Amino acid sequence: MKHQVFDIAQDGNEDLATRVLNLAHAECVESLYPYTMTPCIQDETIDDKLVVPEQYEIELALPKQFSRTTVLLLKEFIHDYFVCRVLVEWFGITCPTAQPFWKERLELLMGRMKRALLGRRKPLRRGQSMF
Repeated sequence: MKHQVFDIAQDGNEDLATRVLNLAHAECVESLYPYTMTPCIQDETIDDKLVVPEQYEIELALPKQFSRTTVLLLKEFIHDYFVCRVLVEWFGITCPTAQPFWKERLELLMGRMKRALLGRRKPLRRGQSMF
């Protein structure tokens, strides 16, 4: 199985890996929507040309009192999500019997990501006042 994972780094497979990583990035940004939303850009043109970013970044707008430990946990979940996303696609091509394990882990990581960030949002409760 080692050779099947090693092959993904070969020159001919870089485009596939980049497209899957771009997709994983978009999925993470969308799943964390309340903290990642960005407005649409007027007259923006979107095409299907492959863009190879130097690094993948996710910008979050968090409240000042937000826990740093939650952000660090989220960073690790997102990294693992990227790895699993590539492995799901790769094993779907090279070793379909291994794909279900990674697909299940991918879904588990997405759930943990959402719970880590979105679970911190609590409804505002105001006490009753006579004034």
